[in-house]
Amino acid sequence: MRKTLTRALTLVAAAALLPLAALADDRGSDGVAMQGGHMVVRADGTTAAMTQDVVLQDGSRVLRNGTVLRPDGATVVMHDGDAISKDGTFMVRDGIQFQR
Repeated sequence: MRKTLTRALTLVAAAALLPLAALADDRGSDGVAMQGGHMVVRADGTTAAMTQDVVLQDGSRVLRNGTVLRPDGATVVMHDGDAISKDGTFMVRDGIQFQR
């Protein structure tokens, strides 16, 4: 009985964590992110230090200091935990995606 209860609780816990796993996968997609105060580039499942400015598919230019220059002239400053995909979609620390 105890093993059955333990297995059931494990399954419930795993099911509860599935949305978090999906979020982690979204954050791991190609793009750039601010991690530990430094900009990194994510591509094909690998992460490397950002050594030069990056231009995204929507025309946004991401500078090595975390400043994002949007095509409409807006300027956004990224903070630790923020990420932006290669198509220009932002992902902030709490996992919410949005367009700026």
